[in-house]
Amino acid sequence: MVGGGLFGAACAYWLASSGRRVSVIEAGSLAGGASGSGAGLVVPTTPEPYERAAERLGQRTARQVLRIAEKGFTLLRKATENGEVDCPVNTEGHIQLAVGEERTAALATRARALRADGVTTEWLSPRDLRAAVTTPLAADVRCGLLLPGGALDPTLLVLALLKAAMDLGATVHTGTAVIDVKQAAKGVRVMTTRGLVRSDAAIVAVNAWSGRLVPDLDRVITASQAQVLATEALPAIFSTGMSATVGANGTYWQQTKDGRVILGGYGPAVSVRAGNSGPLDRKPEDAVHAALTRALPRLFPAIGQFRATQRRAAPVARTADRLPVVHRVDENVWAGSGFDLNGLPLAMALSRALAIAVPSGWAPAELAPFALCRPSLRPATV
Repeated sequence: MVGGGLFGAACAYWLASSGRRVSVIEAGSLAGGASGSGAGLVVPTTPEPYERAAERLGQRTARQVLRIAEKGFTLLRKATENGEVDCPVNTEGHIQLAVGEERTAALATRARALRADGVTTEWLSPRDLRAAVTTPLAADVRCGLLLPGGALDPTLLVLALLKAAMDLGATVHTGTAVIDVKQAAKGVRVMTTRGLVRSDAAIVAVNAWSGRLVPDLDRVITASQAQVLATEALPAIFSTGMSATVGANGTYWQQTKDGRVILGGYGPAVSVRAGNSGPLDRKPEDAVHAALTRALPRLFPAIGQFRATQRRAAPVARTADRLPVVHRVDENVWAGSGFDLNGLPLAMALSRALAIAVPSGWAPAELAPFALCRPSLRPATV
């Protein structure tokens, strides 16, 4: 297993659970990239708004992806509730806020599309929102849409998945970069900065940096910088994870039990081409940080200004059709990339499918929408 982020950790967990011997090789620290630079929101739907996904992918494929994301959320809940993976999950749902008339209309369209395909949603008036938000709303926050989902600590989830895998015999090696992954006459040769590793099979799960090891992914993966901050402890305000579009920017957040608000958004596009040898860690952008600090007072004026105690940024991989790629790139080499920011439910489901596919060589049907050769996937332009 190459990569110690969410997808790599989930693959390691499922493979170890099925009795396979697993080694995880990570160049930096566990959850040190995009997996630890999100707000920890879990929304079991398509990575982009469902009505747009249906238009882009076709209704049948969008519905299939929706069902797979729902399966991933179920797998997450079962694994955490039965104690196998020690990571608390808030399963109270996720609220998308509508700011202004245009966003209200867009949210109504989304609600209709989701309900038509069997997703339970609840339309929330400003009065309804007071049950989930204990501070006054801005005048142009018209309503909210409650979706299934929840929130968690994403770094803790990665560590918990790997701890569960290690309890089943997996090994984890950090500070070890993988230079090359090659199919051999028997199995796979993985060249690292600490020497050669031979394995029956390999999964490349380094997300934005996958093109460096799998050239076929270099042409379809782009990245934007995800940035997140943690506030000082605030009074209890939010009971669920939330998101909103303010102007052209999407912002998302949750409040932890200790009162901190974890607030995130997108920054500028970044280069992740194979020839780019820049560092894995990215410096947070001051302009993005400033925009994030303005977002909550803009939506909830009584909050006022607050102090940010931490901030973090990392490149988040995406594809032209916003779906991840999970694909067999050689006889015994698989790769997964492009999970974007709302990829956690899909990562849980697709890692489980890979735990079946890698040992057997047989790919479950649920991997089909995420193949490298799918019609909706165009070459990257950045």
